[in-house]
Amino acid sequence: MMRYLWTGLCLTALIAVVYLQTGRFEFLGFDDPQLVTENSHVRRGVTMESVKWAFFSSWRENVFYYPLSLVSHMADVSGFGLDSGRHHLTNVAVHAAAVLALFALLARLSGGIWRAGLAAGLFAVHPLGVDSVAWVTERSNLLCALLTVAAMGAYAQYRTSRRKRWYGFSLGLFFLALLAKPTAVMAPVVMWLIGRLDFDSGPVAGAPRLPVVRDLLPFAVLAALRIMAVLAAERGASPAVSDGVMTTGMLAANALTAMTAYLIKAVFPFRLSVYYPFPQTLPLWQPLVSGLVMTLVTAMILKAGRRRPMVLLGWVWFLAFLAPSFGAVRSGPWPAMADHYVYIPLMGLFTALVWLAPAPGGSRRRRTAAGAIACSLVAYFAAVSYVHAGHYRNSVTLFTRALELDSKNFLARIGLGNAFRRQGAMAAAEEHFRAAVAIRPESPGAHNNLGLVLAERGGWKEAEQHFLMALALDPGFAMARDNLINLERKRAAAPDAGGDSPGRAASEPPREE
Repeated sequence: MMRYLWTGLCLTALIAVVYLQTGRFEFLGFDDPQLVTENSHVRRGVTMESVKWAFFSSWRENVFYYPLSLVSHMADVSGFGLDSGRHHLTNVAVHAAAVLALFALLARLSGGIWRAGLAAGLFAVHPLGVDSVAWVTERSNLLCALLTVAAMGAYAQYRTSRRKRWYGFSLGLFFLALLAKPTAVMAPVVMWLIGRLDFDSGPVAGAPRLPVVRDLLPFAVLAALRIMAVLAAERGASPAVSDGVMTTGMLAANALTAMTAYLIKAVFPFRLSVYYPFPQTLPLWQPLVSGLVMTLVTAMILKAGRRRPMVLLGWVWFLAFLAPSFGAVRSGPWPAMADHYVYIPLMGLFTALVWLAPAPGGSRRRRTAAGAIACSLVAYFAAVSYVHAGHYRNSVTLFTRALELDSKNFLARIGLGNAFRRQGAMAAAEEHFRAAVAIRPESPGAHNNLGLVLAERGGWKEAEQHFLMALALDPGFAMARDNLINLERKRAAAPDAGGDSPGRAASEPPREE
């Protein structure tokens, strides 16, 4: 028991070292306004009306249907208002709970405390997880991970004890995970393996399949209902790019390419960004090579999984939870890939990698060397994560970093322009909005934002042209229409109009997560 306690304390300490700095961070101008800071329902805190909105109406307001996550934000507001640092620290606490739940599950399944601790440690501090932990809006990802892993743990306990209360506990946790984020729909796939594998000697030879299928039928029904809710909520959501670019073939090619890219970034976590723009084209060799790599890796995993079931479990976990990010349902500025998409899949990937590695065994010197290598790897990832987390300090640092990696990142230009406008740095805001219009001239939001800054700087004639262009591209764009009306009123009131703003800036629609 003491080994479990000390391992848990070490994991918690690692998380604190990397992420306590987020207690000084601001809210971001990307999704945080829609879901927290400018959401009138969330800003009221936990009330009967706000909770009712979260569960029954939120999906109608271009807000993701993540009711439990929205309620968690409301609880934060009730507890400490809009203190951004405390909202961030809540994320850190949920992440720590998810890490400890993963450690407990892996140790429960394998009986190997040190491998379980290493897999949980790699997940706890890997740089790909920063996007989920250091961004308040990604609370949904953290809650979903915690509840999903807890549901798996309860199900594993049920399979061993056959006690109904563990089954009911697992089903209830799974239901809550679905309310946190729909990614949890893939949990029954992993649960099926948990029920089918003998984690001491490999797959159960001749084990009856029906009891496992029958046990998981209620889980599958809940998952199907959640998928139907996602499809209903996302119907009519605006895509990020034209349908001509985001074809089914292009989505499939990008998804295949992204899978290998995630594996590469898991080993070499460099050039990480808050947003990776969806490509206009992809060379044919990229999805082909990626498909070959994934086929070879999967074949190797299947072979190893005959003797090491934890390897097979981890790889299936990785692929299953990555599948919802492939773009079958999407809205907002859909990315080529996203670090937060791989948050839950990373749990499985590190499980597979840790149990794929040979046991040190042998002499004490070999065991010591293996331990030193493992600790060095965790420390290295923690150091990289600490630096990367600093990019999430505020919108300027975050989007500046994104532009350093890709100067044609449209969303980063919009985000940075909005951030500078809120600071009153109008010249800098105009520069970025002009660049955004040059990158994507078909974006009504970019034209609206540029028009707004031009109007605030006195360039009324050019501002009017951009508002009219925004309306020509989207006749139903109410924000541009209101800004144009306000501009005409300001003109009529000249020269006493002063420097008042003519209206509101548009950000890109929230992302589908």
